[in-house]
Amino acid sequence: MKEACEAVERRFIENQLTSEEGKHDTSGSCGLIMVVVEDTCYISNIGDSRAVISRNGGKIRQAVTRDHKPSDELERTRVLNAGGRVYQYDLFP
Repeated sequence: MKEACEAVERRFIENQLTSEEGKHDTSGSCGLIMVVVEDTCYISNIGDSRAVISRNGGKIRQAVTRDHKPSDELERTRVLNAGGRVYQYDLFP
């Protein structure tokens, strides 16, 4: 699994546009991973992504993950407490 994620990241970086300074913009993230082991489903998300399960032809829908957005104060606090940074977002001065 780790090798697959690293390969996707390398491909993304190789194909993304560069900034005016010629550097890759690596800010932001979005991804979902689902692994099914026997009768258990594991779902993980990062960034602006959300896993939703639906039943009854889409009439019943339920989010099974929570977005990781800087506008969410709990997420912003988690990032800062882990030594990360949140920038380019005006809601929190």
